[in-house]
Amino acid sequence: MNEKHSRQTFGEWLALTEAGKNAVKVKWTKKMKEWKGNFTINDIEYNIHVYTDDDPLTNFEIWEFKFYKGENTTKITGDFAAHFILVPTIKNAFEEFIKEKHPDAALFLAADKSKSRKSLYKQTSDFIGTKYNYISINPMLDDNDTLFGVCKEQYMVDTVKKLIKRSYI
Repeated sequence: MNEKHSRQTFGEWLALTEAGKNAVKVKWTKKMKEWKGNFTINDIEYNIHVYTDDDPLTNFEIWEFKFYKGENTTKITGDFAAHFILVPTIKNAFEEFIKEKHPDAALFLAADKSKSRKSLYKQTSDFIGTKYNYISINPMLDDNDTLFGVCKEQYMVDTVKKLIKRSYI
């Protein structure tokens, strides 16, 4: 890694960390195989859906972490100022899930090709991986740079990648 990239990455991480002070509390409903959360920013409701299905192709659980504005849309927000609350709230929610549930694998998807969004997701995945002793996968596949995640073990990473290549996930 060159020095310029190293400073840029640290600067982005620092900005994300500082922004975390602006996060709002997520109200969770937690079940064995599903967590649902919601929070409000500027009178707009956001939702988080984290779930796993019994997968006969693996001997471990793969959780999907999704978040959206309103009922079920991929457009997160048009309000730039809300991003300084939204991004740390999502990061904190993902961290809370990892810390409490200790999933074998957790995946999340960038809904678009935005470089800044993918950069934030990569930072979040790397941060969670380092802090909670997970393997961070960024991007998940060479030809799919919108899927990110963390896994407890390398064999899980390999299995998840195979499933994605076969379009099971």
